[in-house]
Parts: sequence; C-alpha cells; structure tokens
Amino acid sequence: MNRFKLISALVLVSFGNLAYAQAAWDVRALANSANVSNRLVLTNQLPYMEMPTSTARTLVNMTDRFSLLSGIYPKILIQQSNNLNAVATYREGQPFIIIDKPMFDLFVKDGGAAAAVIGHEMAHLYLRHSYASIEARQNAAIAGAIIGTLLEILFIGKFGVVGLGTDLGNAFSSGISNSYSRDQERDADKQGMIWALQAGYDPDGSTRLFAALEKTPGVTGSFFSSHPSSAERSETAKERAELFKKYKSIDVLVSPDLLALNKAIDEDRERQIPKSEAGKAGAIAFSKKDYAGAKASYEECAKSGEIACINNLGVLYQFGLGVPVDKKIAVERYKEASEKGSGLALYNYIALYASGNDGPLDTTKVIRLEKDASERGSANAMGTLALTAYMSQSFGFPREWQDKVDSEFPDKKTLVNYAKAAAMRGSKDGQTALGMYYLYGYGVTKNIDLAENYLTLAANANDMRADASLLVLYENEKIDTEKVQKIKDKYKNNSSAMAGLSVLMANYYCKAEASPANSAKCFDLVKKGRSFIVGPVIYGYILTEGIGTKKDSIEGNAWLLYAINKTGHNFATWAYERNIAKLSPLDVEKIKNREKEIAASPNTQP
Repeated sequence: MNRFKLISALVLVSFGNLAYAQAAWDVRALANSANVSNRLVLTNQLPYMEMPTSTARTLVNMTDRFSLLSGIYPKILIQQSNNLNAVATYREGQPFIIIDKPMFDLFVKDGGAAAAVIGHEMAHLYLRHSYASIEARQNAAIAGAIIGTLLEILFIGKFGVVGLGTDLGNAFSSGISNSYSRDQERDADKQGMIWALQAGYDPDGSTRLFAALEKTPGVTGSFFSSHPSSAERSETAKERAELFKKYKSIDVLVSPDLLALNKAIDEDRERQIPKSEAGKAGAIAFSKKDYAGAKASYEECAKSGEIACINNLGVLYQFGLGVPVDKKIAVERYKEASEKGSGLALYNYIALYASGNDGPLDTTKVIRLEKDASERGSANAMGTLALTAYMSQSFGFPREWQDKVDSEFPDKKTLVNYAKAAAMRGSKDGQTALGMYYLYGYGVTKNIDLAENYLTLAANANDMRADASLLVLYENEKIDTEKVQKIKDKYKNNSSAMAGLSVLMANYYCKAEASPANSAKCFDLVKKGRSFIVGPVIYGYILTEGIGTKKDSIEGNAWLLYAINKTGHNFATWAYERNIAKLSPLDVEKIKNREKEIAASPNTQP
C-alpha cells in the first residue's frame, strides 16, 4: 500500500480504534440510543459491559452543565482498561474526556463523586494543560497533533473548511500529552470543585472520591504517580467544601431546548464531513496546501452533490487558495451547499453578503439568514445572532426604530440558548454574547464571575468586543485597575483599535435611563471612537439627541449623513431622514457642507 493509500485508510478509522489499543465508546452516542441499555462489546465481539442509556444521559447532562460554566464541549469516551484513571486532552482541536472503566465503576453511583471527576477533567481542558505540556516538550513525536490542531482552528475556524481537523490529525498522530504536573492537578481540583458547586452538585463528593481512591487496592496506571496523594487532596477538598457551602449554587441545568441545539450542531457538523473518497482526498490535499489537488478532488465530488465539497470549493475561491479570488463563485458555491441544508455554508454566505458581495446590504435579511443558519445547527450563526441581538437591543435607540428591529430577532429565551450553545462549542461570538448576558443580566441572572469567565475566553482569542466588556466589568463591577491597564496596554499602539474599544465600551453607558455621569461617559467614549465602523452612526445620533452633551442638530446629522455615505447603515438612514424632515432647507444645506468637511478629514473635531 503506497503512502497516499495508507493515509486515506487511516482517515476512515474511528478515534477509539486509531488512538488506543483498547476499545472506546462514545457516551454521547450511547445517550442518544433508543434502547433501554447498551451492550458494549470488544473488537473480538466479546461482551465487556452494560451501559444503561439513562446512565449515559446522566453523564452527558453532567458534562454539559460544566460546559455551560467552562465554554468547553468535549466528547466523552468510556475506555476498556484495568487502570483507575480518567484523562482530558485536546486531540486535533477537539476536546476529549476519556474515562477508564474502573474509574467509571467507582463514581457511577455517586453523583457528587462523578461531578468531582468530570469537573476536574473539564478544568484541565479549560486551563489548557495539554498545550502547556506541548510547549514544555517540543519534540517531533507530537508534531502531527499540533498540525491537526492547527487544521481545526485555522481552517474550520478561519476559513470555514470542514472535515479536516479530527480526521486528518488522527491520520498523522495519536494526540497530545495526557500527563500533567502535580500543581496542574491541584489547580484542576480547585476549579472543578468550584464548578461542581455552581452546577448544584454536592461539594463533599470530592472528599468521598478521594477517600474511595485511597482505599482502592491494586491501582495501576499513572493516577497516583502523576497526582498529589489522595490524603492531601481529601483534606484540601474538606476545607474547600466548608468554604464553598456558604455560597448558593446557580441554575445551570441543561434544558431540553439546549440539548436539542447541541444535537442540531452535531448533525450539521456531520453533514460537513467528506464522505466520498474524492472528498477525503481533497481534505488531505488541502491540509498539505496542495490547493490545485484539493480543487480537483472537490470538483469531482461536488458533481455528486456532496455538501462538504461544494462548500470547500467556495472557500478556495473566497480566499484565493490555488485559484484567483472570485467572491461571485464563492457566493454561488455557498448558496448551493446551503440549499442542501448546510448551516455552515449558509453562515459562510452571510459573511460574504454582509460584506457587500451579493447585492445591497439589508440588515433585516442578515438577521433572517442568521436565524435560518442557527436553526440548521450553525454554532457560529447562533453566537453571532445572540451577540447582534444584545448589542442592538441594549443601546438607547428610539423606540419606534427598536420595535421594528426587535421583531426580527428570536425571543430572549432562544437567544440565551443560542449564546450558551455557541459558547459551549467555542464560538467567540457566543462566548462574548454570553459574557455580556451575565454581565448585564440579559435573559439570565446577573453573575459577574460567569461574565468574566466567558469574556476572558473570547478575549484570549483576540475578540475586541470581549475586551471592551471586560474593561466595563473591571471598572464598574469587579474593580481591578491592574487588569484595566493590561487590557488598554494591549491596544495602546493601535489608534484604530483604541477607537473601536472606546465605542464598544460605550454600550454600557449609553442607556436610555443612564445617569448624568454615565451619559457624559457615553459621549466621551463615542467621541473617541467615532472613526470606528459604527462610531459615526452612534456619535451622530447622540449629538442629535443631546446625550451627555449639548444637542447639536447640524453636527449630529452631518455625522449621520457621513455614515450613510460611507456604509449605508440602516439606522443612520432612518434617523437622518426622520431628522431632516423637521429642518429647513438652509439647515439641510449646512449639514451637507459639514458632511463634506468630515469626509475630507474624519478626525475633524466638532
């Protein structure tokens, strides 16, 4: 078998069979079984264990509760083993929790102990301990896993290409280190226990777990060699339990609606995986930057209507990978794939449409398309829609405009579920949206710790909107001048970014019911950020309304007109036309003249 055929064969192998000599079973798949119980058999067809479907569902529900707190949505595997252990790792960009059967047997009848294990492993994922291990080791044995991870993050996250990360990473390597330092284990104990309390589980479960581990004879594997002693962990758990018991748990139950959204996301991702040999060959060629080869393979399988191939052709033309950039062809391919049901392809199309690549921009059409993509299972569309809705509805725009826009968005309950599902799947928009929801109490109980958690996740992925909200949080809710300065230092050498940060922060202060001090802060921030995308729109509006400053109809409407001419912004058009209908022809002429001055020098002071 030549090298190409070998790689193609490996792509077809499942994660459990490829990465491990042992058998491994996907708990989420077992939880979706129509059977009362599932008989798990080994590769030689010998029975290994019975897994009640209700038990699998309980474990999935528990993991998803932690996902709501951590923003991490892992696959969960039960693994054939004689070891008393559980591990958490990223394999080619996909987070996994892998539980050895003896560990599963130990905690399966104790919800508190199970929460301690799941919380601990989720904390490893959240704290990125796998990647710390990579940085420390820097050896060739894990180079393939790093390539796979980059495929998942760059190609799926940035380009929208599908069917690359997990499959191809497994073809090149078995994964990332699962061994952590004792200090990392202590950190994971602490974070996992905090989440267990927040998710409503018994914090004494950790104490019971460590006591059971200490009494278990004949333990093999790395658990005790790589972890602090059970006696130490048990004593620490007791101390923390007493401390944490004084806090109230929060409602993070995983609703049926949210479970349904996650199922829709899984189904949409399944639609994106290349099924044909040509599709898989295209994915491999793409990973090797052989874009000509990828194009030939994708064109072959696109003829049979394979969604992933059609979508990925759009990606090649959108970004000019091996072909000249042609947004028109990209739009056609994305439309074709979306018509076959792909949420991802529709989301890719929305991005091009919103950039003016398929006719005049209609904001209401964008919202409707995002709703459609969300319903098809696009996690990115869910996050974008949740974020767009909040940022639109939270600013103090006139009621007659806001009522019109609000009618296009889903109800608040749906938006919250969209934000949660998107955040669980690592969407920056979803993380930022959910962070804002918790920061402002939008559709959820206000929770500053959760707000900080989600906003930090997005900010670490360089989301300026998240940084702006963190500045608001650290200046007003959880006062921390050091963190404020750290965020500002991140942008201080980029005047455009500083303008963006200012206008995004203004969202907190520019409320219809704002205090005089906040209104003044609103005006100051928007004035600093008026050169940033929507800055002219908001600056023009607050000048015409006199928010935090003296009302100035000429200057305000000139900035609105500037925004119309520059971006065609819907609200700017609506507000400008409403305003000038009340003005004299002489004032309208003054506005037009002033707009020309602004256009010639956008930084002109009022």
